[in-house]
Amino acid sequence: IQVVSLEYPMTYMLYFYLLRIWTRIPIIVGLHGSDVLLLHTNDSVWQWIVRRMIRRADWVLAHSTSLLRDAHERIGNLGKNCSYVHYGVECVRLRETAERAMAVAPIPDGDYVLTVAKLYPRKGLDVLLRAIHKLKSAHCRYRFVLVGDGPEESRLKSMATRLGIEPMVLFAGDIKNDIVPALFKHCAFF
Repeated sequence: IQVVSLEYPMTYMLYFYLLRIWTRIPIIVGLHGSDVLLLHTNDSVWQWIVRRMIRRADWVLAHSTSLLRDAHERIGNLGKNCSYVHYGVECVRLRETAERAMAVAPIPDGDYVLTVAKLYPRKGLDVLLRAIHKLKSAHCRYRFVLVGDGPEESRLKSMATRLGIEPMVLFAGDIKNDIVPALFKHCAFF
């Protein structure tokens, strides 16, 4: 073994942490979101172990700049050996999957803008709703489709009602990953 990559560092990965101490095998820790943002929900001993495992990694890799910033704030002492790599999109696979999913996808009528995200405060979807409100007065012809679920769902729906943009916004909820490509295919932009 030349290197070990730990994705979603969790407490059961203690074995790899010990392996690194005993063998000096380089460890790369990949952060994805819940592993950092929900760490506080674990037992304090396990929080300490996971934080230490992340801090002592040879490299920390996150999928966004904001997650890396959150990790610096919540984990601390990450040092300089960290970076981020944004997720890419496999266009060919997306098109092929879209063709297969069209028959079952809940495709809205007319032109629409698509957002696919977990409904968490850090996603800034409240900013999107305020922007849609500004577009309403400009007689915007687009509908806005938000795919995803999360703790902000009821607050965002209430906000859409309060802003008077309910007819322009469709909260589609959690949709299976194999159906989402069809929504991407038919949207005006995302």
